[in-house]
Amino acid sequence: IDRNRKIITYDENMAIIFVGGMPRSGTTLMRAMLDAHPDIRCGEETRVIPRIIGMRTQWERSELEKKRLDEAGVTSEVLDAAVRA
Repeated sequence: IDRNRKIITYDENMAIIFVGGMPRSGTTLMRAMLDAHPDIRCGEETRVIPRIIGMRTQWERSELEKKRLDEAGVTSEVLDAAVRA
């Protein structure tokens, strides 16, 4: 539902844009400015990328976890490609 109580439907053909940046770099202001536009909807900041990077670091420090991921085909290259995408 948008600001005017109009129901918005999304499909896989609609563009989704992610804005990211370092802390204190202006991304919060950018989000607020974009969200002011009637055709743009910005969600709250999730800080999900730092969490994913932290989890990856923990996985790589654990020999058992690294072995399990490698056996499942989730190699460092696969994780790198997923983060770049």
